[in-house]
Amino acid sequence: MLNKSSHLITSVLASIFVFNIITLAVNFHLSNTLRTFNSDISKVTLSSVYLEDESELVLKLFELTKDELEATNQMPQRKMISRSDLIELGQKK
Repeated sequence: MLNKSSHLITSVLASIFVFNIITLAVNFHLSNTLRTFNSDISKVTLSSVYLEDESELVLKLFELTKDELEATNQMPQRKMISRSDLIELGQKK
């Protein structure tokens, strides 16, 4: 009986350990993704200073999104707007 109990406890502890490792890996991945996203947003925000009016950036983004949606409807295999597209848009004068 003692062997079964200790085996059960060992199995539970191993499961908890594996769950903690998986949670740590997911948190690390999400943290890196968020850091990259925030960095890209900062670049767009900083580069939008070059525009005379911030609303111009928003209008250009809407135009780009509309163009991308129309192109995607015509060519479904085409990717939607990428982060680099947004950064380039913000950097244009």
